[in-house]
Amino acid sequence: KRTNSFLGYVGDWHSHPQGSASRSNTDLEAMLETKRVLDAFQVPTFILIAAPKEFKAYLLTAY
Repeated sequence: KRTNSFLGYVGDWHSHPQGSASRSNTDLEAMLETKRVLDAFQVPTFILIAAPKEFKAYLLTAY
């Protein structure tokens, strides 16, 4: 209601508390599945992975 439906789901995040913020194969599979779903709505996919000393952001688009 606050955004008048302008802002919806924009991405996902999770942490790697014991390691680096680099994506794993499991992360890649999840990223591509999220992208597949969001591509149908023609919106970009934003993924953030956080670790104790760094974070990495990934932006995937179909266009």
